[in-house]
Amino acid sequence: IEDTQAMFAYLQAHADEWRLDPKRFYVLGHSMGGFSVMNCLAQGMPARGAILMAPCNTGFLAESQNEVYKGLTDPAECMYFTLRHDMVLREDAEQHQEEWKFENLAEKIDPDLPIHFIVAIHDDITPPAEHIAEAYKIMENRGMKVSHTLINDSHSFPAARNAVALDIFRAIEKMEQ
Repeated sequence: IEDTQAMFAYLQAHADEWRLDPKRFYVLGHSMGGFSVMNCLAQGMPARGAILMAPCNTGFLAESQNEVYKGLTDPAECMYFTLRHDMVLREDAEQHQEEWKFENLAEKIDPDLPIHFIVAIHDDITPPAEHIAEAYKIMENRGMKVSHTLINDSHSFPAARNAVALDIFRAIEKMEQ
């Protein structure tokens, strides 16, 4: 989260020098990056729009995995989410699990901010029904401009990279309208 905030602050600080328009910044995150973007947006990070690719609902994972990891002390046994994150992430996620659930973050995001989800149908790491469905409904109920694309692929989109890239460009075009 801090890295995402620092990156955004750095871009804003150098916007004039690099001839960037901070009012036209879009943010994109995949998996844990999607979580980081969603969390930063909930904290008021300014953006024109966001694209979240197979985002990881870290608060949900902390809750659902808590029993699995209780009592384990060997870091090798505690690799979190099958993505090999260290114990620090696990501890942070457990400490902030309610705050970091997507359905809670969705309530805090600027309702005028368009958000597009790219969902991997065969995602066994961040299954859409568990990770984004509830937050998506909350965003819709708040009247947010939320959209999604279903991609017939797994979490890292290995067979659909061109389709994902095209979808990103199309989503930004729609957000610009």
